[in-house]
Amino acid sequence: MAEPAGDSVRALVSGFPRKRRERQLIAMLQMFVDDSGINQPPIYCLAGWIATASQWALFSDDWQAVLDEEPKLDYFHAVEWKRLGDAFRGWQRSDADAKLEKLIATISKHKLIMSSSIMLHEHYIEVFGDTKDVRRRFPPYQMLLNHLVIQTADWLRSKGRTDKLDIIFDSQMSHDKIVLGFWDDLVANTFDDIGATLSNSPIFRNDKDVVGLQAADLLAWTIRRSNVNHMKGLPIPHDLWKHRKKDAGTAGVVHIINKLVMVNMHLTSFYQAMVQAGIYPPQVMRYDRKLLAPSNWSRPEPGNDHLPLWQ
Repeated sequence: MAEPAGDSVRALVSGFPRKRRERQLIAMLQMFVDDSGINQPPIYCLAGWIATASQWALFSDDWQAVLDEEPKLDYFHAVEWKRLGDAFRGWQRSDADAKLEKLIATISKHKLIMSSSIMLHEHYIEVFGDTKDVRRRFPPYQMLLNHLVIQTADWLRSKGRTDKLDIIFDSQMSHDKIVLGFWDDLVANTFDDIGATLSNSPIFRNDKDVVGLQAADLLAWTIRRSNVNHMKGLPIPHDLWKHRKKDAGTAGVVHIINKLVMVNMHLTSFYQAMVQAGIYPPQVMRYDRKLLAPSNWSRPEPGNDHLPLWQ
């Protein structure tokens, strides 16, 4: 007999004594994160859903119950739903769409908070260039994650949430080395109150087993595909937020990494490299001098939130 899907969430706090475990389930925040279209024009996206561990446990059981309804589905991947491939192979389009509708309703029922970071491919190329060395030194995934984590932690604190935030990634993706390679620096070097919000280590799980990652896959794919369709004058693939119109269930923001943010990232890296080499950076750079103003290097103001481009 299969174990309840919520057990994968409860397992994250299983090492604590019962009373502390119960407090952790109630208070601890968890964000399940996935990406869509990294290195694929015209848009890169990284997105996640946020809730307490206890909310995630209930959500996971409900999501799994939908998967187990006939016709049964082993797991959900948005690309496979769109193409009727792999897990959806042999399905009728009407059955696949009905399954998706029920999964969307499950997200709305549990009032998950979303957070996402998106980047235009053309802006990345304009600022950084398009070579293998550039993508090695400035991986789009790392830039998106850095922006997503800091903005999310800052946004949560602006809403009065000071709980520790665990971030769970898909272990099947190829970005684990990127995440592990800069996580300690991210936690140590970011603003003190934000760094204190983040857990010491990222968590990796298999998205075919952990349904929170399947929900994150749906979110990231939807945000990217909706923006791409909007750019092409096409309708959005489905309305992930349709139930919000009834009960205001889903809240959250999409953070946009614009060219100014990218330039600041580029200049920050350049400045750090010069300092490490013992060379003072030149007074004249090829970017507008105003971009070097201290105000552009400070933390973002809470509440400076962006809605998706297509809304």
